[in-house]
Amino acid sequence: MLVVKTENVPKDAGIQLMNLPAGVAYRVAGRETEQTTFSLEAAPDAGVGVADISAELKVGKRWAATRPLKLTVLPALVSGREEDRK
Repeated sequence: MLVVKTENVPKDAGIQLMNLPAGVAYRVAGRETEQTTFSLEAAPDAGVGVADISAELKVGKRWAATRPLKLTVLPALVSGREEDRK
């Protein structure tokens, strides 16, 4: 989860995450008066590493962006349990 402070932003303003690595997707999980919560999910084949992403929103004809945010994508966990290999 990623929570972004969105003070004084109209509820109808479009907000999105930009510069996500390949294989990483997001959805808006919730939006309150002063914050927006994003749910992020990496596919099993997503690139591993650190990327600078930003949250950007459009109000009227103007765009505003957060400072760069570091997103770390870790390798997928591999279960060692025998039941998971069947």
